[in-house]
Amino acid sequence: MYKNILRKINFGIYLVLTLFIVIVQSTIFSYFPLNYIQPDLFLILVIFLGLRRDSIEGASLVMIGSIIMEMHSSAAPNFLFSLYLYAFVIAQCLSKMVIISDLPSAISVVAGLTILKKIGLLVLYGIYGLLSNSIKHFFIYLIPGIIIQVIITPACFAWFRQIDLKTYKDKHAEDEYDINKEF
Repeated sequence: MYKNILRKINFGIYLVLTLFIVIVQSTIFSYFPLNYIQPDLFLILVIFLGLRRDSIEGASLVMIGSIIMEMHSSAAPNFLFSLYLYAFVIAQCLSKMVIISDLPSAISVVAGLTILKKIGLLVLYGIYGLLSNSIKHFFIYLIPGIIIQVIITPACFAWFRQIDLKTYKDKHAEDEYDINKEF
């Protein structure tokens, strides 16, 4: 009983957190000096959910967040939806097939999926015939984007883990998620 209440509270907290991340990412980080170092906080959350949640709960949060993200962006229809959902599925598969037990391996997953996202954007620009203009920006944004993602991932994972500890790991909960992992 108490476990179900905590689960619903945790889902609601992550839903509000997703809304906050989407709002900050689509407004504050889109201005000139910040767009070079724009962290993709939603991608970090998607990877965390992929590594730590079951498929239905994590995928529903990712779908809701990516739909809201698409409303605030000028990307092609369903591009961000499919991109973030693919990132979630890749993180889910990696968590099932490869043991990702420490923070450096989780950071490498974030860096790899950041590169995959940037390549996906480059492919999308190529489809729309804007590849010649995009290659220069791809290389300008690639290295700073990866560095920022790597720097900010430990803080985000610690913050997400604290949310889980408050809502899942409680002395009154009958059966809990295994959240005693390193990261």
